[in-house]
Amino acid sequence: MTVQQERNLQWVEGLRGIASTLVWITHLTRAFDYDLYAPRSTEGLMPRLLQLPFLRILIQGRLGVIMFIYVTGYVCALKPLGLFRQGNYEAGWASVSKSALQRLPRLIYPSGIATIIAWAATELGLFQVAKNTDNYYLTRTVQDNLPIVPAIKSLFINIFNTWTGDGNKYDVHQGTLFVLFKGGVFVFLFICATAKVKTHFRMAGAIVLWGYYWYCADRK
Repeated sequence: MTVQQERNLQWVEGLRGIASTLVWITHLTRAFDYDLYAPRSTEGLMPRLLQLPFLRILIQGRLGVIMFIYVTGYVCALKPLGLFRQGNYEAGWASVSKSALQRLPRLIYPSGIATIIAWAATELGLFQVAKNTDNYYLTRTVQDNLPIVPAIKSLFINIFNTWTGDGNKYDVHQGTLFVLFKGGVFVFLFICATAKVKTHFRMAGAIVLWGYYWYCADRK
């Protein structure tokens, strides 16, 4: 790995660390101070500091998720595009193939383990205390424990639903994983399709696709 590549990866790791911190703050906010997601706590009150415009962005989580998405695209495209620029197309396509095959297991195993832990805690009744709080987010995300057979069935269904976009009831935060995985696949397809295209044409194509998906997005 060259010095320039190491510098690029250090920049990515720093951005990923910032995104992780923002997401962590978001989870704490949802659990302990859900009012910060609103412009003000109640009608007639002045906004608190973190309810002010722009400052709210730091604790609402969307910025961290967007940063993760950009980091994903950058990491997926960095090595293959470098090889394509050198004219080494076979090695570039091999890199894309290897990364694509490794990506899903790297996402499935940690998320599956997290779901199993959350499922076991639910079945043991460890989350029942959350239903006695006045926090909307905690009370709505805690699941009821089930008999053993329906519980096992529910576990596998929720692990599967994580990767179909239907969501994971035992760990609702995994809803972003499907978006990250799908975005990574789009990046792989795009760089394969534009492997022999000059850089400025590739950038123009990326902008056109971005505009297309923005126009087609659900605006509800």
